[in-house]
Amino acid sequence: MLVRVVLVGPPGAGKGTQAEFISERYEIPKISTGDIFRANVSGGSELGVLAKKFMDAGDLVPDEVTNAMVRDRLEWPDAAGGFLLDGFPRNVAQAYELDGILNDLATSLDVVLELEVSGDEVVRRLSGRRTCRSAGTSGTSSSTRPRSRTSATGAADSCICATTTCHKRCGTGSRSTPSRLLRWSLSTHPAASSGKSTPMGRSRT
Repeated sequence: MLVRVVLVGPPGAGKGTQAEFISERYEIPKISTGDIFRANVSGGSELGVLAKKFMDAGDLVPDEVTNAMVRDRLEWPDAAGGFLLDGFPRNVAQAYELDGILNDLATSLDVVLELEVSGDEVVRRLSGRRTCRSAGTSGTSSSTRPRSRTSATGAADSCICATTTCHKRCGTGSRSTPSRLLRWSLSTHPAASSGKSTPMGRSRT
């Protein structure tokens, strides 16, 4: 089934979990900017080398580099039968760039899915986020409870895979959460709006 989806939502909304479900259900590739960055950097591509310079300096990767990576990924054969974009676009400029990419590929979006979660729930989820460095999975302290022990500091808990430890993800503390929500409301949310100001507002639903 041909399905072309953009999945958006505030940090902690569960985009990764829903993206995996939709990807498996419709047998389409899940394309996230995080995965694209890691693949390009580890593969030593020209774009990856360029992105790494910004990342190593602690700077945001410019839209031009991110856009080029997304364009390249959408041109892969496996995306011809549909795709799910997770984490792109993040702002209105990227939304217009996506519109241009899709026009060049003679295709369009079928649906933009926006996950809605209250601010209080986002804070609760982000404050409890853990990532398993061995299994590559993530979750919250409430949804992925340790099997054997819980650190008093919350810095590391026994992983649900029972073979390693889960570490609290960087940038997910309660102090950083308000700024992340502010960035979402000022940049990503307008790009995902169903209003007339962005190209994604013209997607078929």
